[in-house]
Amino acid sequence: MKLKQPRLKTLFIIALFVWLMVGTLSLVVHIVTFINEHEFRSPLILQSPFYKEDIKSPVVEKEASESAGIVKHSSTTEKEQEEVVLLGEHTEITAIADKIFTLESSRGKNDGCRDKGLYNGYGYAQSTFMWKCYETRDEVLGHVLSWIQDKLNKGFRTPELLCYYNEGIKKNDCPYYQKYLSL
Repeated sequence: MKLKQPRLKTLFIIALFVWLMVGTLSLVVHIVTFINEHEFRSPLILQSPFYKEDIKSPVVEKEASESAGIVKHSSTTEKEQEEVVLLGEHTEITAIADKIFTLESSRGKNDGCRDKGLYNGYGYAQSTFMWKCYETRDEVLGHVLSWIQDKLNKGFRTPELLCYYNEGIKKNDCPYYQKYLSL
């Protein structure tokens, strides 16, 4: 009894199909490895528009007040105490903006707007799609401080705020935040 041998054409088609599948799989693995090694951002960003809000107690503990540099005197009025608290928050925002200034332009040394006789240095409103320069450094600083205050009011923590400022993505950690911490 003689066995039927498969046709040569059928074997060729099967071998070609297997070769294409293995090649495609290999290509996908190489692309994913390349993206991961070079820390490229995925073109698809899935992010929930809802954020967990931390509930903050209106009672300020003595230790927290002292660590933030807030000093309350018994002879001050409630309005004066409120101004002291706001001053503490403004100092924090200014410190964040100052470090952004360092990260973005090495304290103005690499400010591309200076070539035009204008200012930015904070990287504010600058990207591949737009390049905004301002008449004075105080003008751009005002925009940056307002942006930071807005994000803090929306519940952003410092790492989320800095990653969002640099990458446009709200996340808990990123290389920009790590550089911020090293300053």
